[in-house]
Amino acid sequence: MGNPIPNQTRSADPYASYNSNAVNALTRIVSNGQNVILSSFPIRVDILTPTTARVSEGKCIKDDVLIEIEQIDIDFADVDFYAASAGSAFLEDGMYYIVLDYNYVKSKPAPVASIKIIKPSQRTNPAIFNSTSHMLLKVFDSTSNILIEAYDHDPEIPTNRVSRSQLAAYDPQFPTGDYNIAIVDQTIFADGNSTITLPLSLISYQVTVINKDGAGPVNVISSSGDTIEDAFSVSIPRKNDSITFMSDGNNKWIRITTPLSTISPAGLPMFPPLGTYNLSLSGDGGYVMALGGSEVNILPASTGNLIRVINIDGIAPITVNAYAGETIEGKASIILVNKYDAVTLISNKTDTWFEV
Repeated sequence: MGNPIPNQTRSADPYASYNSNAVNALTRIVSNGQNVILSSFPIRVDILTPTTARVSEGKCIKDDVLIEIEQIDIDFADVDFYAASAGSAFLEDGMYYIVLDYNYVKSKPAPVASIKIIKPSQRTNPAIFNSTSHMLLKVFDSTSNILIEAYDHDPEIPTNRVSRSQLAAYDPQFPTGDYNIAIVDQTIFADGNSTITLPLSLISYQVTVINKDGAGPVNVISSSGDTIEDAFSVSIPRKNDSITFMSDGNNKWIRITTPLSTISPAGLPMFPPLGTYNLSLSGDGGYVMALGGSEVNILPASTGNLIRVINIDGIAPITVNAYAGETIEGKASIILVNKYDAVTLISNKTDTWFEV
């Protein structure tokens, strides 16, 4: 039987040796009053075997207390690790939570933290899993009593996610409704019919916004004084459509991965027949899988969108032609010789396409 209580140190007790009504201002400077894993010495949770996970040594702040734990291995088949075992352990398919279970109470001896497992069926039961007692460390997807994937958020309940003192670059945000993007955000999974506001573009910065459910268009707007390519908003209409924005460090946002199409699903590749193919703004998804020997005529540069052309079979070279009177970095055309040779082009919205 396992021991769910790791060796630990309460590195900072806000009530131990001074006024018991004082809060720990030092930990609040780091955590902003939230329960967070410290990014400088993070607690990591990884799959160790198909039925066990390892919680690394690390530090977190819970209830204004800085808690340091030592490494501990979690056995999903051991009922001792479950917050509410109900007589069974690793028998459900779905999302399992690894949580740190701790509540500060002014008492002697002081309370200690433990590591618990929350079953898939317990995630929505506030009497078992709740933010007052639990701090989420990791989410594991399991099928047939096997751990198959690890997440920093619950894909089925995106608001349940790991919190850190400083976000990692890959940490997505899953706001509910309207949201103002922070300068630390990298990826936003937005609700349909929500409005997402870009930060001021004074700092060079890149962020991707995704329509996660297709319940309606996501409206992305600029902050006061900024524009999005001379407009004040842009729509992301369908489920899984996305746009990556980059700021110019001044007062403008540029779409750097906007798919070409205004009708086809974003990023949907086209497979034109062998021969000459004219890209269509209303029909193409921005990515052309062309057969060797084909000739691809791109749109006028004024369309200003991203285009990617790929030689899908390498049987013969592919010629990519600029629109009449325009150029691709000074050339009328470029050649894709080998199988999987590709070019990604973006325009200056006037007369030239550039390789990116």
